Amino acid sequence: MKIAIGADSAGKPLLDVIAAHLATKPGL
Repeated sequence: MKIAIGADSAGKPLLDVIAAHLATKPGL
């Protein structure tokens, strides 16, 4: 999955958004 996301240019910034979202909601 990480490889597929890395292949996409929008996957890098998207990961940042997801990471920030998870950091805000660690309960998930």
